[in-house]
Amino acid sequence: DLLLHVIDLASPRCVEQIEVVDQVLRDIGAGETPRIRVLNKIDLAPPRPLTGAENGSSGPCAISALSGEGVEELLRRLAAILDQGKERMQISLSPAQASLLSLIRRRGRVVEERYEEGRIHVTAMLTPKLAGQLRKWLARAEDGPSPGPC
Repeated sequence: DLLLHVIDLASPRCVEQIEVVDQVLRDIGAGETPRIRVLNKIDLAPPRPLTGAENGSSGPCAISALSGEGVEELLRRLAAILDQGKERMQISLSPAQASLLSLIRRRGRVVEERYEEGRIHVTAMLTPKLAGQLRKWLARAEDGPSPGPC
């Protein structure tokens, strides 16, 4: 689990709002859930000394939703956190195995996808369980026809 706590830096009450959100999260039992404080409206607000590295959280990430500044960094941090415990897997699929690509898209994160010489080359971040299942299905496919995943 991961929470994104979006903070309106342009609000004169943003520090108070942070405290209220933190209290509500504690009240509902989510006070220890890792979070990223997303400091929005950096294009409108003066710099403020805000922290966010408590409760397993990473430090704040400053963005401007209007201009897009900082959004790439936020996405990079999200991917890094969400990919923890996942395995990077590279596979080459035939067009007949396209259903596996659909499964990878639903249950993993495709990092790269290329179509070359009649094959689909995929690099993806997958749970160890899904990576193991794919290895089994692909090994069976090399030995003969396989029904694939159910």
